[in-house]
Amino acid sequence: SVLQTSASGNGNPITNGSVTPNITNHTDFGNIHVSANLIRTYTFLNTSTDSLSIDSIKITGTDQELFTPGSITPAGKIAPGVSKTFTVTFVPTSSGLKTAAVNIYSNINSGTICVLQQTYTFAVQGTGFCPALTSSASGNGNPITNGSVTPSLTNFTDFGNLNSIENLIRTYSFQNTSTDSLSVDSIKMSGADPSSFIPGSLIPAGKIAPGASKTFTVTYVMSSLGIKNATVNIYSNIDSGSVCLIQQTYTFAVKANQISLAPVITT
Repeated sequence: SVLQTSASGNGNPITNGSVTPNITNHTDFGNIHVSANLIRTYTFLNTSTDSLSIDSIKITGTDQELFTPGSITPAGKIAPGVSKTFTVTFVPTSSGLKTAAVNIYSNINSGTICVLQQTYTFAVQGTGFCPALTSSASGNGNPITNGSVTPSLTNFTDFGNLNSIENLIRTYSFQNTSTDSLSVDSIKMSGADPSSFIPGSLIPAGKIAPGASKTFTVTYVMSSLGIKNATVNIYSNIDSGSVCLIQQTYTFAVKANQISLAPVITT
């Protein structure tokens, strides 16, 4: 009797001893979010003339702890011409390429004389990644570029010439264009005249889901005559665990030109 087997993934063959993972047969897990997981199912076929037993399925190699094998399903011997399945789960804990090898230990035991053993091996790999933090801002329905230093009347970053006796409030929209939810830690003012502009909190409170947006206000506080300049700083982050903490500061310049003072009322 000869112990003969074959393996496949995603309906495509996996050669015994393969050291080149491939997307088509699921030996390459592709790009996986750090701390997420991906389960792949493989088929193991007995092409021998005798039933065989699976002693164990083990993972070896550089990143063996990131790949977890499941048991052969259903349990028990594999009859000639019959196949069974098992899984391998990949859970990256950091970014970068991770590699390992699957080892399927099987045997045909036809008595004390005929004990045939085989180790069927193939390489697997996957790449862990941390998501990118991307966002956008707008005012009055018009975009505000991150890092903009040129206030504009069209997007409300230029508050214009002010001769009103009341403060002026502008509302801005902040959109999450990332694939993960983000948190806005704070919105602060900096620059030449930060005290002339008061930022409001993000509304509604809480994280911003992918593709969603929330709003906040900036209030110009009437003060002395002349042009007032400041910078809005939106501090946000995506926290996908201690490994994937991505932070961003979205900034844009604002200005206002106060051309008159509030009248002084005398009695």
